[in-house]
Amino acid sequence: MKTLIKNNLIESAHDISDGGLFICLLESGMPRGLGFRIDTDEEFRKDAYLFGEAQGRIVVSVSPEKLDAFVELVAASDIDFTNLGEVGGNAIVIDEEEFGSVHTFKEKYDHAIGDMRSTATGFRLPATAGFWLLATCLTTLSYRHSYGAPAAGLLKGCIG
Repeated sequence: MKTLIKNNLIESAHDISDGGLFICLLESGMPRGLGFRIDTDEEFRKDAYLFGEAQGRIVVSVSPEKLDAFVELVAASDIDFTNLGEVGGNAIVIDEEEFGSVHTFKEKYDHAIGDMRSTATGFRLPATAGFWLLATCLTTLSYRHSYGAPAAGLLKGCIG
């Protein structure tokens, strides 16, 4: 990775972790509203391919002008790599099937906690459950904040 960055061969990089490849690609595209078109590997179940959380994998984007140099450098290393697809437009397309726009997913991603809270209006939890719920919200806040979600809005949504 350091060599790729040093030689200015990649446009972006994102680790595959919580939520797998699908969430990685969404998180990479959401800030600029960019969709993606990918093909899955038929050797794997589609759900495992898209949502598997095996560590140690990184998705990078490479401009067409730098693709040959990128492939040459990575091929000379002991690192396995594969071309997943393309970035562009705002549609999410997997194996030629469209799953909506990145904007729709971003809206759900940014408002998931607030939406869950609004559907529970009028429901009162006991104090011990409230502490657990607050602890869950704070854990989620810490996780979501690291991806640029508005921390104050999440905290306000949890505490009310």
